[in-house]
Amino acid sequence: MTKKIIDILILSVGIVFLCWYLPVAFNNVYACDDYWFGTNVRVNGFWGNQLFYYFNWEGSYTHTFLASLPHAFHGSHIPFIFNLFSLVLLFISLLYILRTYTSLSFMRGLAYSLFLMSFLYLCTKGNAEIRFWICANITYISEISFLLIFLSLYHGLNKEFSYKKWVGVVILLFLIGGSKLTFIIYGVSGIIIHDILYQNRVSKNTVFVLFLLGVFIILNVAAPGNFIRLEEETMHKDADIHMNIVESVFYRITEMEPFLLNTLFLLPIAAQWTNTHTYKKKRVLMAMAVFSAAFILDSVVMYICFNDSGPLRVYFVAEVLWALLALFGLNHFYTSVLCKYYCTRSIMILFAIMVAVSHLTLIFQVPKSIEYSEKARERDKYVMSCTAGDTLKIAPLPSSYLMLSYFSNDEIWLERIYLPYFQKENKFILLETQNDVER
Repeated sequence: MTKKIIDILILSVGIVFLCWYLPVAFNNVYACDDYWFGTNVRVNGFWGNQLFYYFNWEGSYTHTFLASLPHAFHGSHIPFIFNLFSLVLLFISLLYILRTYTSLSFMRGLAYSLFLMSFLYLCTKGNAEIRFWICANITYISEISFLLIFLSLYHGLNKEFSYKKWVGVVILLFLIGGSKLTFIIYGVSGIIIHDILYQNRVSKNTVFVLFLLGVFIILNVAAPGNFIRLEEETMHKDADIHMNIVESVFYRITEMEPFLLNTLFLLPIAAQWTNTHTYKKKRVLMAMAVFSAAFILDSVVMYICFNDSGPLRVYFVAEVLWALLALFGLNHFYTSVLCKYYCTRSIMILFAIMVAVSHLTLIFQVPKSIEYSEKARERDKYVMSCTAGDTLKIAPLPSSYLMLSYFSNDEIWLERIYLPYFQKENKFILLETQNDVER
């Protein structure tokens, strides 16, 4: 009876999550670099934009393709369609990895994948960047999904030969190799961790996988655009906010601490299956060491690329993979220790309720988020309707709540990114309370 209550609560968490995510996603609008990508796709064409970025900005061709893709289509609900695409893709990848590495039934896998996904959207440090910002949502969530699906396929490579499986592996390696360096680092470390935990010797399959991934990584890293972007991103910052490399690494570690603690709330789903594979303690410690090394390397790369700890959205990759590792760690801890105590069931019920309540609090922010969306759409229509020579009177947008609104009221952004998207070169006034300041 208690197990049924826990399952109902787990499913309820996922439903409550969808109650705030889907309405906001349906009303979502472009923000920040979305307009920049849109302008570049219009100027260069969709496929031409892939070459433009490769030679002038970055070599991560998968990332560029995904960020450009929404702008190949037109419609007021394009942001929603791609938010929904990344949501479904992440759900499928989580379901696939749970079904691959656990003994969960398909129906339980559906409910638990939804719970895990809702947990990730709730707790990620990236917040609106990951949840709704198209430029980050369609890229980071899709790329981590590709990585999870690959790790699921990789698990069965040495068991039986399948042309379909190998075709899938090659395609996914191509996509991972063209992703941001963060995904590549965790992709390689994921292969190593898998082989450590499952006591796999280095096989010809592993060698071929790493070789092929290496080829795609070279294609990515050797792009001329990487050097152009690196020079621009690493320009000296204000001395008051400058970090050295050690400070940057420790800053990222401290920023991850809340999420590490939050993974305890995965106990309700971690306790629901019996592990068919026994992980040796020594190998678990080795796997944790590899993950830690990957996180530090990722932090160093972020410092090299940005001269600081990197953007908030980058944490999502480590968060997802840590959540999965924590899930299996909690499963082992439950089956070996906690299952002996009756009070554990009550704790799981309490944890599930707490996660559900956390999602409920976000529902109250939905109306204000939609209000922001309506104001943003009104601004877009107004700007599009203006003719050359008109002085635009742009009203500032209100707080965006769950949506992203970086730079939405920034004059430099409006002039250099926003107006060029609508092919406007007009002078404009950004209305601020009662005072108008003309540019």
